[in-house]
Amino acid sequence: MLIHKSAQDFTQQELQSLGIKGFCFDSHEAKESDLFCCLPGVHTDGHKYIDQVRKMGIKHFLVNDASCERSDEIHILVSDTRRAMAILASIFYGVPSAHLKVIGVTGTDGKSTTTYLIQQLLSAMGHSCGMMSTINFKTGEKMQENLLRQSTPEAPQVEQALDEMVKNGMQYAVVESTSHGLSDRTARLSQIHFLAAVFTNVTIEHLEFHQTIEQYRHDKANLFRQIGMHHPEDGFGVINAQSEHAALYHQACGDVPAYLYGVPGEDLWAENIRPQTSGTHFDLCCEEGTKSLFLPLPGEFNVENVLAAILCVAKLLKISPLDLVPHVQDLKGAPGRMVVVMNEPFTVIVDYAHTPGSFEKILPQVKSTTEGKLIVVFGSGGERNLEKRPMQGELADRYADIVVLTDEDPRLEDSQKILRDIAAGIKNKKEGEDLFLISSRREAFAKAFSLAAPGDAVMLLGKGHESCIIIGNEKTPWNEEQIARDLLIELGHVPAG
Repeated sequence: MLIHKSAQDFTQQELQSLGIKGFCFDSHEAKESDLFCCLPGVHTDGHKYIDQVRKMGIKHFLVNDASCERSDEIHILVSDTRRAMAILASIFYGVPSAHLKVIGVTGTDGKSTTTYLIQQLLSAMGHSCGMMSTINFKTGEKMQENLLRQSTPEAPQVEQALDEMVKNGMQYAVVESTSHGLSDRTARLSQIHFLAAVFTNVTIEHLEFHQTIEQYRHDKANLFRQIGMHHPEDGFGVINAQSEHAALYHQACGDVPAYLYGVPGEDLWAENIRPQTSGTHFDLCCEEGTKSLFLPLPGEFNVENVLAAILCVAKLLKISPLDLVPHVQDLKGAPGRMVVVMNEPFTVIVDYAHTPGSFEKILPQVKSTTEGKLIVVFGSGGERNLEKRPMQGELADRYADIVVLTDEDPRLEDSQKILRDIAAGIKNKKEGEDLFLISSRREAFAKAFSLAAPGDAVMLLGKGHESCIIIGNEKTPWNEEQIARDLLIELGHVPAG
């Protein structure tokens, strides 16, 4: 049977009456009674796998080509299977985002940490809050690891997670919102009824997908455009006023209010910032006054993240930002973000920083608090954003004393080529002396540790929380922090904690 009508014209009851019990877009994971969504991809097309999933009992298909239709099957014919999948998934799960207060957090850097901070502050104020981030999901009482290797999963996975939050009695949901997820090309977040949107910053990233930096910025702004669609009366945006692109996101808010942080005289800002290894002392300033506090997260950039979180939660709860100060001292950072693995005789830090923007924030700050040399170990993802590689190299060259280049996720690209692309930006170091190209990440760590002296700092960048390294088509298990700890113990050191 061929059904040819717009996805938005379906009802939840109709989808259920057709016998659809779930969604699938990966032929390896197809289950009987799933709607198999034939999605166009970079390397292949879901329509090519129809015969394969038929053998697995699939009889429901979302297609843009009627030629594969059979009388004993149900084929829903649409022009854009990705967008239709998002619409149908939202309908199937009862539009769960309409039953939650959903906050989206976007930006090149700081998304995961800001998402974590908002979730913790809402919980500290007595509100049940779910979360979806690059690192973890929280749809009920317990935090669960995000094993999908996608910050923003496909629409059915997003809608299902939100549905679980509704069923578990959550009031709020904080959703890390990537440019991929916000893009009209994927439509992963297109059906979410966002109440609030937070913008941290934007630099260069993911141009292999967006093609231009202008499109990248535009796609992120979709988050703010969606607020007015669903919450014209009570929705709002929270924007980093320090960004040169703040006006774009302010304009994208349309008629809903936008609140600004980071610049004196705006809605919220910090003064008298005093960074330490264990965190940062600063004064929180707003129209209502000033309060001194200690943020137990190292790095001045985390002051920006907590300003965003405090301002967002204050506007959600209609309270003063100063009312949240007592809870700041109890905040915890996101896994894999500025994790201090060892303090003595030299410092070892694991962080997810992998963009030029994050390098520009994190490297000078660690350098300024390091008595000895700064040693950095990092790579760059294969088949991704070639433009950023020499920029990463130039920034490491500028701030670090020793640079060790290594695998991140080379995928199907030649590992040594990636390292050479990064090294092209390094002009002031000599290979074999203060520049090393070592593909094996474990060996690169060992080299960095062997070069470290008392008072030095070693930064292991780019993997953070991730649980595997992708080499070719194979995913090799990887735990950055644990591997660093094991190597340090082998060398006779005592890691922190």
